[in-house]
Amino acid sequence: MNIIIHHYSSILFRMEYLDIQKTIIFLPIEKKEMFDKKISEGSIFPRLEYFKDFSLKEIVKKIDYLINNENVVINSISTQCEESIMDVGLLNDFYTNTNSEYVINTCFRDKYIMRCLLQNIVEQPDFKLLTSENDINNFMKKHPTKEFIIKHRFGCGSRSVKKISKEDGVDKLDFKDNLFSGLYLIETYITDNTMVSNDGYTLKSKIERFFIHEYDKPVLDVLSEKTNHIVRTSTFYLKDIEMIRKMKNNCQKIFNRFSFIDTISPFHIEWFVNSDTGNLTLCEVARRYGGAGIPSLIRLAFGVDILKEYWEYLGTGKSNFNTVELLIPSKVAASFQANAEEGVLISKPEDSLFDWANMYYSFFALGEEINLKKEETIPTSFYTDFSCETEDDYQKKINLLNQLATHYQYEKRVSS
Repeated sequence: MNIIIHHYSSILFRMEYLDIQKTIIFLPIEKKEMFDKKISEGSIFPRLEYFKDFSLKEIVKKIDYLINNENVVINSISTQCEESIMDVGLLNDFYTNTNSEYVINTCFRDKYIMRCLLQNIVEQPDFKLLTSENDINNFMKKHPTKEFIIKHRFGCGSRSVKKISKEDGVDKLDFKDNLFSGLYLIETYITDNTMVSNDGYTLKSKIERFFIHEYDKPVLDVLSEKTNHIVRTSTFYLKDIEMIRKMKNNCQKIFNRFSFIDTISPFHIEWFVNSDTGNLTLCEVARRYGGAGIPSLIRLAFGVDILKEYWEYLGTGKSNFNTVELLIPSKVAASFQANAEEGVLISKPEDSLFDWANMYYSFFALGEEINLKKEETIPTSFYTDFSCETEDDYQKKINLLNQLATHYQYEKRVSS
C-alpha cells in the first residue's frame, strides 16, 4: 500500500491518476468538505483518512493501526507538500526498513520523533508538539495535573527542559528558541520519585549487556533544587530482581521497534518507577552510554569494561566475551556531582581529600567566574566516582562528599 500525506485540494495535484486499490490518502479534517463535494460530482479517489489533529503523532498511530489491525503492507509513504517532506521521508524509511544511520540516530536523538514512534510500545507521558499558544492551553485543559514539562526536541540530557504549572503559566523568555517554532514539546509531568537508567548495548537489536543505575532523585529535581546529583548501582539488585527483568523486557520492546539496527548499538534508557504500583514510565532513550560516569560505575561494580568491549567490537566486528542474562554487582559504585553556583569561585577543598576515590575532577580554578546560561544545565563544581563494599560504607562516603561540597564557596559580583 502507498500512503500519501496531503494538505491541500485534489484539483491541482490531479489525484485521479492514483491507483485506488493501492493508495490511502491522509488528510486534515478541514479538507473533508472539499473532497466530499468532488466525490458528489463524480470524482473517484482512493481510501481517504481524515485527521482532526494532522500531526506526526496521530499519523504514526494510524499507520501502526493499519499494519497491526488491517494487515496492510506499506510499500511507500510520500507527499507533495513541502511542510511534511522531512517527516514523510523518515516515515517512509522507517516503515519500509530502508534505513540509514541518519534515520536510526534521528529516532533516538529527536525527542518528538522518539515519543511518536514509541506510542503503544511502552508507557510514556502524553505529549504534544508546540506550534501555537493554543497547543499549551488545550493540552493543559486535557489533563487534570497542575504541572507539566516543556523540552526542546533536540535537547541533550537534561538541557532545555523546564517544569511549568497551570498557576504560573509560561514565560516565553525562558526559552532560547521561539517556543512555537515546532522545536519544543509539552509533556505531562511524572510525579514518581524513583528514576533509574538502563545502560548497555545491543547486537542486531538484541540486548547483550544490561545494567541498572539509580538516581538519588529525578534529574529535573536536582536542577530545580540546585542540589548535588548522585548516581549509584541500583538498589533493585538487592530488593527486586523481577523489576530489573521487567525493565530489560521493556528495553527489548524498544529495540524490537527499532529492529533495523543490525550492528552494535550502545543505549541509555531512563525510566520513572512507581514504587507503589511497579509501573515503569519512559523518560527518554539515547543511543549512547549514560553520563555521570556510568561506564566507570559498571567497571567498578560489575568488573565489565563496557567501553573496551564496544570499541573492540567496532574494530573487529566480533564478540570476544561471554554475556549472561543478568549480572549481579559485587560492589556498590557511585558518582557524585556537586552543582556550582553563579559567581566567582573563592575557595575549594584540597585534591588530596579525594585520594580515596577512584576519580576526582574539579571543573573550575580559584578566581574563575561561573555564569548560568538559559536552557543549559547548572555547571558542576566537581565530579568524583568511587566503589564501596557495603551500603554503610556508601552512606559514609556520601556524607563526606556532601561536607566537602560545602568547601566550594562562590562570591557574587555586584554589577556597577
